[in-house]
This record gives sequence, C-alpha cells and structure tokens, in this order.
Amino acid sequence: SSPSWSWFVIINHFAIKGLTFFLAAIIAAIFGARLKTTVDQLSSTRREFDRLALLHRQIFDSINTGILTIDGNQRITSANHASSSITGLRIGDMVGQTLGSILPDFDLTSISPRNACDFIRPNNERIRIGYAHAALQQPPAPAEEDDEQRGAEQDTTIITFKDIGEI
Repeated sequence: SSPSWSWFVIINHFAIKGLTFFLAAIIAAIFGARLKTTVDQLSSTRREFDRLALLHRQIFDSINTGILTIDGNQRITSANHASSSITGLRIGDMVGQTLGSILPDFDLTSISPRNACDFIRPNNERIRIGYAHAALQQPPAPAEEDDEQRGAEQDTTIITFKDIGEI
C-alpha cells in the first residue's frame, strides 16, 4: 500500500505543478494579448495626435494675422510666422521674452475688443498695429507641479494683431 500512495503523491505533485504552469501560461497569454491591443491603440492614438498637431501648426503658421500666446507671467510662449513678418523679429527672438519687451504699447488691461498702437520695427520703420486679446480656458495642470508655476501656465492669453497700415 505504500508504493501506490507514493505514486499518488508523485502524480498529484506533477498535476498541481502542471496545472499551475498552464494557468500561468494562459494568464500570460491573456495579458500579452491585452498589452498588444493597448499598444496598437496607443500607436493609433499617437499617429492621430501627430496628425492633428501638424494640422494645428500648419493652420497657425498659414494665417496672415499675427498670433502670440503669453503665460501668466506675460512671457511669450508661442508666435506664428505672421507675427514675425509684422514685427520684423524672428520667432526665436520673441518666444521666452516678456510681451512688454517686444510689444511695449500693447495694453492688455483694455476691455475694448479692438485696440491699436504704433510699433517701431528693428529697421526703424513705424507701423500701426491693430490687436485684440482674450484669455484662453486651459485644462487643469497636473497636481505635481508647484502652484505658482501651475497658475502662470493656466493664465494663457492669446493676442491677434495685424499691420493696419496694410488694410
């Protein structure tokens, strides 16, 4: 009776180990399939995001009206090609600078929908610029950023402007 009991223990041992191995393999296959589906969806979403970002950039740069965005610290965060053409300044020379250092006569406290001021280009040419501004509604920033930085990034203003001497 002892040898049959030992065979039972051995078979039981292999059955448990084999069942555990196959269960682990099935679970790994399920997770692998879900991971592949997730990766495929993420890749598709990334391609769509890249396409939309390119479209946004093309529209932003194709408009013949100058567009600037500034943060809550009055720093220029983006500029389109028309803003460069109108001011005579390179985009790289504008982004990161304060609005007052680039366009000192822009008054963002005005509630008027249309404003105008004179601007002197780097070549000393004086032009008349018409402009408007509006606060952008931004989604909340991630909680890990400090409150001061998050507040400055939340307060985004968009400014559109045009050389009204051309009109």
